[in-house]
Amino acid sequence: FKSLAEFEFPLPPRPRQEEMLEVLKAFYNAEMKNLNAISAHQRLYINIRYNLMNKGINIFSENPENTWTETKFENVAFLQRGFDLPEQNREEGSTPIYASTSIVGYHKEYMVEGPGVVTGRSGTIGQVAYVEENYWPLNTALFVKDFGGNNPKFVKYFIENFRLERFASGSGVPTLNRNDVHRVMVKAPEIEEQIVIKDLLDVVVQQGEVLNDNYKKIIKSKNKFMTSLLRDAA
Repeated sequence: FKSLAEFEFPLPPRPRQEEMLEVLKAFYNAEMKNLNAISAHQRLYINIRYNLMNKGINIFSENPENTWTETKFENVAFLQRGFDLPEQNREEGSTPIYASTSIVGYHKEYMVEGPGVVTGRSGTIGQVAYVEENYWPLNTALFVKDFGGNNPKFVKYFIENFRLERFASGSGVPTLNRNDVHRVMVKAPEIEEQIVIKDLLDVVVQQGEVLNDNYKKIIKSKNKFMTSLLRDAA
C-alpha cells in the first residue's frame, strides 16, 4: 500500500474528465437498456414457445386447445448417446465436435449427418442445439438419432419446451437417462403445422440474435473507448 500511495499516473484536466464520464455514462445506459431488452425478449420467447408447443396455432383461434396425436417421446425424437473421441485422436478438419450443446473442437470425420439436434447427457441438461452440418457428438451429449418423420428444427424447439432437466438424476454430476424420457407420453402436430410453428419461432429467435449482436457491439465500442483513454493518458 505504501508503494501504491507513491505511484504516479497522469490525469486529464477536470473538464476533460467530465467529458469522458458523460461518454462512459452513455455506454453504461446503452448496455443496461440492451440487457433489459434481451431479458424481456427471452421471457417473451419462452411464453410464445410454450403456447405454440402446448396449444399449437390454435392459439390464434377461438378454440385454443390443440387436438394433436398423443404418442411416446421417442416417436418424436429418439435420443442416442454420443461417441468417444479423445483429444489425441482428433485430426484437423471442419467437422464440429459437440460436447453437450457447445462446439469444443473440429475433426476431419463425422459420425452424424446434419441437420441434427444435440442436448446434454450430463452436467448441463436442458439446453438444446440445432446443427445444420454433419457433426460429431461426444459421449457427454445426446443427439436425435431418429426424427420419426418430424421437422428437425421443430424437434429442437419441442425438446427445449419439454425441459429435459426435470429428468436429471444423480447427487454429483446430474445425468439424463434417455430411457426415462423416451417413455413419456407427449402430443405432436402433423408436419404442416410443425413447419408453421418452426417458422414463427425462427422469427422470434432471430430478433433475439439481433439484440445479442447489438449488445456485443456496445461492449466492443466501450472497451475500445477505454483502451483509447488509457493510451492517451500514458
